Formats: sequence, C-alpha cells, structure tokens
Amino acid sequence: MIHGLIVVNKEKGVTSHTVVERIRRLYGTKKAGHFGTLDPQATGVILIALGQATRFFDFYVKLEKLYTGLIRFGFATSTYDSEGEPQGAKQGIDLFRIDLEALLAQFRGAQMQLPPMFSAKKFKGRPLYKYARRHQDLGQKTGVGAFLLELKRERIGAFTLQQALTLGEIEALAAAGNALRAVTPIEMLLGEFPKMIVNPAGRRCICNGMVLKASDVLKIFPGVSNDYFRIFDDAGKLLAIAEKEPQAMSFKSAMVFPENDPGS
Repeated sequence: MIHGLIVVNKEKGVTSHTVVERIRRLYGTKKAGHFGTLDPQATGVILIALGQATRFFDFYVKLEKLYTGLIRFGFATSTYDSEGEPQGAKQGIDLFRIDLEALLAQFRGAQMQLPPMFSAKKFKGRPLYKYARRHQDLGQKTGVGAFLLELKRERIGAFTLQQALTLGEIEALAAAGNALRAVTPIEMLLGEFPKMIVNPAGRRCICNGMVLKASDVLKIFPGVSNDYFRIFDDAGKLLAIAEKEPQAMSFKSAMVFPENDPGS
C-alpha cells in the first residue's frame, strides 16, 4: 500500500471530493483524503493523503495558506462569486480615485471571520455553498458592490502551486507506469520535527506501545520544532510520531504505524 502525500493543482469546477475519488481510483486505494477543502470554483493547491499519511490531518490542516484573488467591482452577486445572479444595477467606479491601501488595511491582520455560505465548509453535514448566504463584502465599502471573480490557493505550508500537478498530469504519469512520481513518501513528511533513529530494542518498544528510552536512540537529526519527534528504525522505516515526556529522558508514541497495514 502507498503511504504519502500528493500535491494537486485543482482546476475550476471540480469539487474536493471529486479530486479524492479520482486519486483513489488511480492508486487503487480506499485510504485517501484531503487536508483542507477548496471551493468548487476555486483553483490551486489541495493536499491529498494516501494510506497512513491520512492520519496527519491535524498537523497539516493548521498550516498557513496563501491565496490570490481577482475582485470585480460594480455590482454584487447572490453568491459573492461569478456563479451568482447580479444584485442590483451595475455601477461605475474609478478605482484610481479610491485609497485602496486604506480600504484594504481594514481587512489585514487577524480577524474573526464567518465562512461564506457558498464555501465548501460544511454545516449540518452539507457544504455551505448549498445554502443561501448573506454577508458583507469589500464592494460594500466602496458603495458599488463587488464579487470574487477568481480565487487561487497558491500555497499550503511549504507546498506550493509550482510543485503541484493537475489531475490530468497525475493520470498521465499513472498511464506511463510512473504514478509514484507524484507522491511524497510518508518518510519525508512532517520534516519540521526532528528525526530520531532507534536501535532494535527501541523499535520493539515503539511497535509494542511502550515508552522509548533515550538509551535506545542511535541518532537525532534536529528540526525546527520539538513538539513531536519522527521515530525511524535503522532501515529508514517510519515507526511512529512521538512526544518527549516532561521531566524525563524518554518518549511516548502519539501515533504508531503498523508493520503491515491491512487497509487498502
């Protein structure tokens, strides 16, 4: 079974669920899921996990995301995007006569934000884009209305649009027998955490849910965060994600990866 991550460049009009289903079929697995949905009309980066990498959801869903968008002024729409019905007559506006920097400054920084009703986020089991929405937008600040013409997710953490592949490109790789070229192996994920290599005794402790002693650690490669540690055996297999126990030179597994994953 394949365990890893695929960085997909989602095209417009495709749902996140559709991306996951097509990846499942391509790689012949039931264990696949995304690390953060993307609205059907948006494009750009969506992370698809395979196998045991699906367990990394809590790590990746919190990563910083970068978006770029194109806003059209002059009228609002019922959905706040190009799919909706125009709300009111079109009005002219000269953006060169508006202090856009001062206007945009109101939207910078940390803010409480309610997801748009046409977002792919869910409420009571249904995507919000299936409900009507009532929100304010940037256009109301100018008095002429506006809507989001295009939205693109450029980056999730260190995963960028430049390294992402479209579904068509992934399908082409699979057809040529190179499907694995699109997958970042699970051993290369969560690289921000230190990598720890253990001896056979440490391996047995980890695989049996026992506390790992510092004396069973052969080598540690530092990371940028010590919140967790990636535990490997001396053959390079990822065994677990562990936390250091407070006030002790030992490590307790937060997530263990079985030798033979029966799931597919």
